[in-house]
Amino acid sequence: MEAIIYLVGNLFRLYVISRLFCIFLSAEHELIAKKNSFKFKLSLSYIRRGAFFIYYMINSLGFLVFSWPPEIIIVTNLVGMALISLTYEGNLQQRVLAIVMAMSLSIICEDLVVYILVKIGTTHIVTIGITVANMLFFLIVILIEKFVELKEGNKIAITEWLAVSTVPTLTILISAAVLDKCVEASAVLLGEICLILMNLLVFFLISRIQDMYRKKSEMQLVLQENKAYEKQIGILQKPEERISSLRHDIKNHLVAIREMAEQKECEKLQNYIGNIYDEIKPTGQWISTGNSLIDGVINLKLSDAADAGAKIETDVCIPQDLQINPRDIVVILGNLLDNAIRALYEEKEPKELIIRMSAACGLLHIQVINTYREDTAQCKNNGRKLEIASKRYTNRYAKHHGIGLKNVSETVAQHYGQMTISTEEETFCVTIDMFIDAYEDVTC
Repeated sequence: MEAIIYLVGNLFRLYVISRLFCIFLSAEHELIAKKNSFKFKLSLSYIRRGAFFIYYMINSLGFLVFSWPPEIIIVTNLVGMALISLTYEGNLQQRVLAIVMAMSLSIICEDLVVYILVKIGTTHIVTIGITVANMLFFLIVILIEKFVELKEGNKIAITEWLAVSTVPTLTILISAAVLDKCVEASAVLLGEICLILMNLLVFFLISRIQDMYRKKSEMQLVLQENKAYEKQIGILQKPEERISSLRHDIKNHLVAIREMAEQKECEKLQNYIGNIYDEIKPTGQWISTGNSLIDGVINLKLSDAADAGAKIETDVCIPQDLQINPRDIVVILGNLLDNAIRALYEEKEPKELIIRMSAACGLLHIQVINTYREDTAQCKNNGRKLEIASKRYTNRYAKHHGIGLKNVSETVAQHYGQMTISTEEETFCVTIDMFIDAYEDVTC
């Protein structure tokens, strides 16, 4: 019975180690990118699985068949993990850290669990000890994963925190407090195996749900990008269509212009030429930097602001090949401008929206300012005008803006940047400064 639970527990331990390695190392080896071959990627996957299998067999045989002493088992673990780490991408320091963390956590969990189980007088100490030690190891690795995700700017729901911490914890409690009361060793063994399988199933489902949510978010961003591109293409096509139409009537227009010039009807001539220009000039094009995505997003949003009756001011000076992830720029500009436009629709005249954007020396600066109205007289009376105005704005629009600004803040943090929010009189201002890849500066 003990041999069976050891084999199952050791297999589960390898699964935990593989998750720990993925925290410090990348599963996508750099050779895959160089080879750019699906077959090579598949071969490396088989090599990694083969390395885990050999590691599993040597450890299991050494413990169950040859009864190796702890010193030899530790050495075989270190050598096996070192060989497995070669199938992952990472530098020497990352590999050493992953191996040390895996060995240290595994040994600490085993010793701690055995010590506690002996103290409380557990009957089936080996069967329960193996499961509880592996579950404790698993719980620690899962929590490390989530903290790393938080550091990288990913959002983790409270329900997800509860799921990833509660399931292994309950498994530990059930193993130590409930299954130990069973008289039959076979019942304890069956219960432990079922608990391990339950944990694997639960975390497999959580992983699937995360992938679905991630794909849904990416699809929404792609739709925003496509909409921005369509807007920009439409803006560029309209003047071409009007010019083509104008070519058919160019002779008549020239005759009329010459006639007015000969009659020295200057004012009439200016109005006539102005009307022709109004027909062919781009409509809805507020900026033109040459960067189709950024032009499309800003022009699309500013058209909505114009529909809200806002006076628009732009000062955008960026290079055409700005080196930034399209997803990030869509999240930042889309959310900031959506929030500002929503506020403009809810405010009375005068309305104003200002967007400033510049890039120099690898630093991107973005500023969005919009007007909003508050009971400033009441704020002045209590001497806390700025705080109250900001608080009222936050309370008033938090329902719509909270998630958007949070997404912007997390995206800016990924670029080691800073987002500041300020309110003055009747304006709400969001300023962002963040690092991007180097490029040739542009002068506007």
